Amino acid sequence: MLKRIALVLALVAALVLTSAAWAVTSDFAGKFESGGTVSFKLNQPESEPATISNWMWTRLRIKCLNGKHRYSGYFGDLPEIVDSELRFHVERVNQQRRGRAILHGHFAKDWESAKGWFKIRGNTELGRRCRSGRVKWRATRVPPAG
Repeated sequence: MLKRIALVLALVAALVLTSAAWAVTSDFAGKFESGGTVSFKLNQPESEPATISNWMWTRLRIKCLNGKHRYSGYFGDLPEIVDSELRFHVERVNQQRRGRAILHGHFAKDWESAKGWFKIRGNTELGRRCRSGRVKWRATRVPPAG
């Protein structure tokens, strides 16, 4: 009987400790001002700063030495912390191609939307000396399925 009570108490304690570490993860989707799409995840752990992850873009307009293109990609090495003013700033450099991507954004106070700008400059798999300029984007929280 004592073994059963001890087992039940251990399971309850494990559930309580696990639930304290849960985080809310939300998907966001939106568009660039000049066409193309953006998407990312917002992770809001209960006792840690919020982070963004899985930043992806499609069909961003870029101009390279060999002409105009639509460029798609993602940041695979996030998460990036969202500061206390709900802002985030990410710079990634591709040393192999000598390219740079800069993402800047901020969330609305209710965490339901975000906006900012994104910029590509340098070599990509589509061409050399490419650039997008500073392109504005907007995204909103995607309602959960179901």
